[in-house]
Amino acid sequence: EARKHQLIHGYEYDMTGKCTSTLTLERIEKLDSINFLWQGHDYTWEEHYQHLLSYKKEYGHVRVSQKYDVPKKYPKLGLWLTVQRSEGRKSEQKNGDESRLTKEKYDLLQRAGVEWDPLLSQFQSRVEELRQYQSEHGTLRVKSVHKSLYSWVRRMTKEYELIY
Repeated sequence: EARKHQLIHGYEYDMTGKCTSTLTLERIEKLDSINFLWQGHDYTWEEHYQHLLSYKKEYGHVRVSQKYDVPKKYPKLGLWLTVQRSEGRKSEQKNGDESRLTKEKYDLLQRAGVEWDPLLSQFQSRVEELRQYQSEHGTLRVKSVHKSLYSWVRRMTKEYELIY
């Protein structure tokens, strides 16, 4: 890694000769040997990731929305996951060049079952539910007794009418 400052006697100095760090290379290596997390936000990331795994164990999925009223034991999990999804999509689109999400973290979230585009996943699930309804009832005209699917079909119809 390129250094912007000179290392003299193991300490870092700026161009004016002022010492900018008390960390020597030896101290850095010692901290590295215990897997020290150099970026403070990693502590938060790790905590949220553990919360996500606990949430999955408790609820059977990791579809936590930003607006969802998450139990107090999972503070800000929905917001954190929204940011991770956004960074994950950047990672997928441009080989991670502009993403703050490392490949290791992306892989951990992938293994946990994170859906990078939950709206698309939800849409696909509804289409499959509608196909199953058609298979069972021989029609796509969903009856109002199937409230959730009926509401979704109506919303799709109204959105279509707005476009066309």
